[in-house]
Amino acid sequence: MARFLLIFICALVYVVYVSGESRRRCKRNEEYSSDPICPPDTCASIVSRYNCINATSPPFRTGCKCKSGYLRLTKDSPCVRYCNCPQLPHGCCPRNEEYSPEPICPPDLCISILADYNCEDLSQYRNGCKCISGYLRQEETSRCIPAEQCKL
Repeated sequence: MARFLLIFICALVYVVYVSGESRRRCKRNEEYSSDPICPPDTCASIVSRYNCINATSPPFRTGCKCKSGYLRLTKDSPCVRYCNCPQLPHGCCPRNEEYSPEPICPPDLCISILADYNCEDLSQYRNGCKCISGYLRQEETSRCIPAEQCKL
């Protein structure tokens, strides 16, 4: 029983200390993630495709990742606003939108309220600026409006 208690205490100390240390070491505009960071939090993710289904091995890692709205110019650089990425042709996202490095599925369109989408094959969906929660687009190129204003 004493051995079990010792192992339990050691495991608890490890989890609290090591996890806490990792979280404390995150830099400005970063947050800790125990999940694999996929796609990578770099500007290259804006124009590249990543298979994140089996993202449990390199190049994907756990640890500090850029907060929402931030990306790294290179793999080891600090997190900067994503609109500073040279790969982003339109700069920052407009009002009521935020950048998504992942393909946006279902699309942020009013019709998505009624339609079903297959989000398993993400190759047909785009990444980039998407409507924030509670907002949708009437058409692909229109601005984001409150979802309750959608005309279906």
